[in-house]
Amino acid sequence: MKPFNIYAALACLLPLLAVAASDLAGSEFPRGDFDLSGAAGSIAGINQAGSRNTAGISQSGLANSALIRQSEVANNARIDQQGRGNQASLWQQGMDNNALIMQSGSNNLAAAAQNGRQNDSVILQAGSGNNAFVSQSGANNKAEIQQAGNGLKGSISLNGNNMNASMSQR
Repeated sequence: MKPFNIYAALACLLPLLAVAASDLAGSEFPRGDFDLSGAAGSIAGINQAGSRNTAGISQSGLANSALIRQSEVANNARIDQQGRGNQASLWQQGMDNNALIMQSGSNNLAAAAQNGRQNDSVILQAGSGNNAFVSQSGANNKAEIQQAGNGLKGSISLNGNNMNASMSQR
């Protein structure tokens, strides 16, 4: 498999499918679920191709943005954000991949990109000005970043099979 460039994915993902929060609050879609109640000025988008993919975005606060893009079969993605000015994107291609981003605070940035099968990524951030990136290509990889504080930066890149990596910063 070809190595994946997370920065190229970020450049492509965040502008896609931006939808005003007022148009989506409390709405449900066949393959995606939005909860943007109390999320003034926030945007969210879900784009899925393939079958049996599930995705959900929940945001509260001000001016948050989130995007999930998935293709192929049985991928699961979830973004939960609370606070102000947070940005998150998830991109998955393949089958049976799982990704979760949870952020609270302000001006945090998180992105995960997975290509392959049965990869799992988790990003948990609390505080302000934190950045976290996960890039995985292959099969059966697991990555987790946990950050609590301000101005923290973390990145994990796994390219291969059956790899595990975790990072915790406070």
